Amino acid sequence: MPNIKDRILYFAENKEVSKQEFFRKTSLKYSNFTGKSKESDLNSKSVAEILLIYPEINPQWLLTGEGEMIKNGED
Repeated sequence: MPNIKDRILYFAENKEVSKQEFFRKTSLKYSNFTGKSKESDLNSKSVAEILLIYPEINPQWLLTGEGEMIKNGED
């Protein structure tokens, strides 16, 4: 996946969490994940919030796209 925002959307879809619920929990705005806004960077505070709320996400995958989406031993 080309960027972190694509990976975030992919995670939400694969966790069977509605996008509305995901964005509500993380205090992110869906509008930042569409159109030209999708190409902009995500700030570190937002990344930290996602990792706190969803600790099963592999941080390396989230940041770089490398490795598995979910940490070993978690589903």
